[in-house]
Amino acid sequence: MLTKLGKKIGIDLNYFIKNGFFLFLDDGVNVVMVFLLSLAFANFLSPETYGRYSFITAALAMITAFSLPKMQTAITAAISQNRDAIFIPAIKTVLKWAAFGGLILIIIALYELVFEKDIEMTQAFVITAILWPFASASNYFKAYYCGKQKFKTFTIISISLTVLMNGALILASYLNASILILIAVFLGAQIILKGFWTLLIASKTPQNKTTDFKKDLQFGIQMSFVELLPQISHYGDKIIIGFFLDFRSLAIYTFAILITEQIKFLLKNIFMLALPRYSSKSEQEVKKRIPVHFVYILIITALTVLAFIAVCPWIYKFFFPQYKDSIPYAQVLAISLLFMPGKTFSTAMESHYKKTALFIFNTILPIQKIAFMLVLIPTFHLWGAVLSLALSRLVELIVSPLLFYHFYSDKKLS
Repeated sequence: MLTKLGKKIGIDLNYFIKNGFFLFLDDGVNVVMVFLLSLAFANFLSPETYGRYSFITAALAMITAFSLPKMQTAITAAISQNRDAIFIPAIKTVLKWAAFGGLILIIIALYELVFEKDIEMTQAFVITAILWPFASASNYFKAYYCGKQKFKTFTIISISLTVLMNGALILASYLNASILILIAVFLGAQIILKGFWTLLIASKTPQNKTTDFKKDLQFGIQMSFVELLPQISHYGDKIIIGFFLDFRSLAIYTFAILITEQIKFLLKNIFMLALPRYSSKSEQEVKKRIPVHFVYILIITALTVLAFIAVCPWIYKFFFPQYKDSIPYAQVLAISLLFMPGKTFSTAMESHYKKTALFIFNTILPIQKIAFMLVLIPTFHLWGAVLSLALSRLVELIVSPLLFYHFYSDKKLS
């Protein structure tokens, strides 16, 4: 029955239901653990301390390009084509580039020491600089299992790690740990737990010195740095709020985006499922099917957004009473998630290595978002941050299909 229905609507329902269940189960557990962690942060840490923690993690996230996040895509695509030997060269490449990111964190630490005279922040950035490269290289077991389409195996492992890592942070918060301890636990748990599985996969991966993975590795590097601006734009709002307002305002804003970011995190699994399927299809076939996929994702997103807006006030009043000021911001941000299905088109372009299109996409969008933030946040404070995020998502919805149909035009595919 599912097979017949899938053929009519142009979707492999057996594949999406079977494998999508495991991905959504994993991220469902992750959302629950993040929620519990948020409860711990809200009840055991002061807004000032939590604001500082958010500022540090935002600064760390802004240099994520040096951890080569798009190497995940390269590994998944290569392994889905039975080129498993890419795994070890990819990990070595990530570790090398992440070391350069560590140097940037050292520079930030020196700034905090010399100009801000903030010893605690200086120490926190030094700890981050030391641990972050190893944490970055430990995070690639997911790409391997997704490439193999072993979603059940990955889900079991990932759920276990999620519970342990977030549990460690919850315990640290309960003990009223300092920022230094929180950062050390955050990165150290990743290195120990995720690193074990990454090393285990690496030890079992065949090495093939005759196969040239240069194209794949270059794609991972280039596309990661193409996303440098997007990373800055994604976390720049927290940095700007920290500079122009205060850490308490940053804590309110962080809780405002908390649940909507988790909704976004759950919905992204649809695109993770689509990536290996798009990679195995011809560009003509992807072009034919993608409008249908877009509509279905839009419907799912709309239903999710409506449900959240309805229950949002009760969630914050019951679980985060000290952050009730976050409610109106969270509701407006939820509405902006309706623009997220535009990522369907960029996922397809990633699957076929449309580097020029992705470069344009990942340049235009962050520039306009950064411009919105620099103008709106100093003027309208937290509402400026919310508006800048909503407007940037609207621009993404407009730009992504325009680029897709330009680079997938019949003339270019002929």
